[in-house]
Amino acid sequence: MKKSLILISVSLVLFAVSCGRKNMEKESTTEVLKQAAEDKYNPPNDKKITDKQMQMYMAVRKREVEIAKSAADRLEAKSKELKEKKATAGIMDTLNALSDVGKFLTADLRAAKELGYNTAEYQWVKERVLEASINAMTEDFQQAANKTVDQSRHYYEEQLAKAKTPEEKQMWQQSLEAIKKQQEEMQKNSEVSDYVRSNRDIIKKYQGELDALKTEMEKYNAGKEAAKK
Repeated sequence: MKKSLILISVSLVLFAVSCGRKNMEKESTTEVLKQAAEDKYNPPNDKKITDKQMQMYMAVRKREVEIAKSAADRLEAKSKELKEKKATAGIMDTLNALSDVGKFLTADLRAAKELGYNTAEYQWVKERVLEASINAMTEDFQQAANKTVDQSRHYYEEQLAKAKTPEEKQMWQQSLEAIKKQQEEMQKNSEVSDYVRSNRDIIKKYQGELDALKTEMEKYNAGKEAAKK
C-alpha cells in the first residue's frame, strides 16, 4: 500500500511538471531569442561532453524535429492554398509565413526551453557535436589522402631502386624526399585533440539516432524551401 502511494505521488509530481511546461511553439521568435539570451553556461575547461549532456542534446533534437515539422507543414499548406486560389500573398499571409520560418529556424531553442534545459549549455553541446562530426569527416578524407600519398611513395622507391644513371637516381630521390615531407606534414595535421576523441566516443553511441534525425530535418527543410517558391 505504501509503495502504491509513493508511485501515485511521483506520478502526480511528473504530471504537474508536464502540465506546467510551456508550449514554446506558440511563442514569437523574438521572445524565444530573448529567453535564450538570458541563459548562461560556463563550459568545462577540458571541453568534454558527458553522456548526460548527450542525452539532453538528443531529447532536444527529437522535439526540435516535431516543432520544425509543424512549421514546415503550415508553410506548405499555406503555399498550396495560395496556388489553388492563384492569389498573391497579402501582408497577413506574408507575416504568418515569416512567423513559421522563424519557428522553423529556432526549433531547437524552442525545444530546449520547452523541455526545461539551459539553451546556452545546449548550444555548447551542439558546437561540440558539430566539431566532432567535422573531425570525423576530415579524418576520412585524410585517410584516403594518406593512402594515395603512400602509394606514390612506394612508386618512387621502386623507381629509385631501378634507376641506373646518377641523374635518374637524383630525380627519384628528390621526389621521394618531397613525398616523405608531405607525409610528415599530413601526420601533424591529422593529430586529434584528446577532448575531441572523447566526445566522438560518446557521440558514436547515438550516431544511428542522429543520422535519422538529420534525415528528417533535411526533409522538412526541403519542404520549407519548396513552399517559399
